[in-house]
Amino acid sequence: MSNETSAPTKSPKAPKTPVEKHRGLTAGTRIPAGESTIFMVETQPRRDNPSVKEPLFALVRVPAPEGGVITLKLDRADCPKGTHANRHSFLANATVGMPLGELEVVELWERNGRVQGRLSARKPAEERILREFNAIDESTGERKRVLVDAMVVDTTEKGLRLRILEGVAEGWEVFVHVSNVPGGESTINKCQSEETVLVVEIIVAREPDRTRKNEENRFDIVLQGSFEQVEDKKRQDAELLEALVGNRKGRLTGTVVGSTQTAFVIELNTPSKTKVEIPSSQRFFPKIGDEVPLQGVIEGGELKVQPAKSHK
Repeated sequence: MSNETSAPTKSPKAPKTPVEKHRGLTAGTRIPAGESTIFMVETQPRRDNPSVKEPLFALVRVPAPEGGVITLKLDRADCPKGTHANRHSFLANATVGMPLGELEVVELWERNGRVQGRLSARKPAEERILREFNAIDESTGERKRVLVDAMVVDTTEKGLRLRILEGVAEGWEVFVHVSNVPGGESTINKCQSEETVLVVEIIVAREPDRTRKNEENRFDIVLQGSFEQVEDKKRQDAELLEALVGNRKGRLTGTVVGSTQTAFVIELNTPSKTKVEIPSSQRFFPKIGDEVPLQGVIEGGELKVQPAKSHK
């Protein structure tokens, strides 16, 4: 008789049966921001540092349109990039009961008599970023320029990696190639501190996402930036506009480049060519291409541009 004992074998998982609809939820259903909460976060030790645990996925309690609450899975691969390049950072600070931003149901299935499913926080976040940075200016038909503050987090001979500090892409990282850095390597060498904040113009690109090899035609959003002198231009704009307050002579001018039903679109003759809208009136009705003198006023604590009184 043999004394050997065989190791226990794991029973195979029951197959997943796709579910088209459950309590009003279907693939593609959007869960508004603030309506879903973290129920549990599953972690594992990091390979390079076992004493540190990294999140794998979260179970999220989602309200169902037809009543009740269902718990669905939010995998780290379905999270936005968060404050660091690795996606698990989105869940790194997650706590039980914490509300989440907008989510989307990716798929639903049934296993062992229980309905389960997968969520995505990444797709809604990326869509907001695409809308913001690819918006078209109706008056010109061109893409609107979006300038944001960004902090230097890494420097290499190829360029700068910055973390966006404001707007819909806050926390995302953007790479600025050395060819888009004024002064090239000499400027990069000066940006060694994380306290260095620059103003960058963001351009969104879509590149193949190699983190999801089993899914075809999936793309990852890559933010590319250029700050060719725009940090100086933004500062100069601010100085010029501040000088306009109370100035009746109109030290600054703008060119009329378009119009809407109620306003004219004016491109300021400043280094960054900022566009503003000025309401039309019986006294202010210029033609496209006209150059108009401007002045600034403070309303509600904000600086606004209006035609100089000499032009009204």
